[in-house]
Amino acid sequence: MSIVVILVVLISVRLYSNKKEINEKSQAGGDKKTLVIPVIIDTVNNFTPASSLRKTGNISPFKQSLAVASSAGHIRSINFDLGTKVSAGQVLAVTDPQKINIDLQNALAKEKKLQNELNTYVELLAGKATTKEKVNQLRLDYIDSKFQTSQLRQQISDTRILAPISGIVTEKKVEQGLYVNSGTEIATIVDLNKVKVQVYLTESEVYQVKANDIAKITNDVFPDRIFNGKVTYVSPQGDETHSYLCEITINNPDNNLLKSGSFVYVDFNAEDIQPILSVKREALIENTQKPTVYVVQNNKTIRKEIRTGRDFGDRIEVLSGLSRGDIVVVSGQINLQNQSSVKITNNKSK
Repeated sequence: MSIVVILVVLISVRLYSNKKEINEKSQAGGDKKTLVIPVIIDTVNNFTPASSLRKTGNISPFKQSLAVASSAGHIRSINFDLGTKVSAGQVLAVTDPQKINIDLQNALAKEKKLQNELNTYVELLAGKATTKEKVNQLRLDYIDSKFQTSQLRQQISDTRILAPISGIVTEKKVEQGLYVNSGTEIATIVDLNKVKVQVYLTESEVYQVKANDIAKITNDVFPDRIFNGKVTYVSPQGDETHSYLCEITINNPDNNLLKSGSFVYVDFNAEDIQPILSVKREALIENTQKPTVYVVQNNKTIRKEIRTGRDFGDRIEVLSGLSRGDIVVVSGQINLQNQSSVKITNNKSK
């Protein structure tokens, strides 16, 4: 009996010793530090996009026209140069009218002779000394002669080459003394008091734009200037690439500040833009087909799926899944899991 009691006591002592050892090991394991991952964060906030539809366009003149010679001859004088500002109807150049002047003098002499003959035969007809047919033929010849002199006078007037529109000479195509034919191009004139901005819209974009819509025009040369424009044309038919031409007309102040051929940015529907909730693109840890972000709460991460909308380059519209003020991880996600402990290493939240 005493031997049994001694065995029970020994077993109890051994069990107590083992438990103490296990607890000590467990305690040692519990003192092990939790892994803390450094991250960079950003705060979800409202964002006002530059435009709900932004395109790159090209400036072209509001009007452009060619000045052409109306009659053949040598250029006798030129009254313009490159960059000259001209008004509609202004004389740009004159061709030599010498030959036409000679033809006109001969035509005038013939006209006077026929007029005298007609007057004589009208008197003869009154005295029944000639026929009515003869008088009628002379009258037709006289009318034809007057028409010829009128045509020659017009040709002399056409030796003056006039500016078809007001604007600036951008091309000078002749020099004094050069022989030109009727229809020869003399100069190119552009009107830049107004300019047109031409852009091409995709099939989905063209239904967002209509005539008389207001557009905001900016460019890199004048980053602080905004030019107001109005949509004046939207093509009703796309080209082979399903692109639709759209033209916006804007005033060009300050001595034609904007130059033809320049690139500009066109913000359509700029008056209707409202702030939206957005997140930085680098916060997404999945593609935009299944977007996910890590939200930080109490230095722990929570993985959240969100629903996104429009793409604005470095920012993505958030339709659901986040609220204004949420803190999201924008760098360091590769090491994260749900409920990871994190240490914020930046102070860029806004």
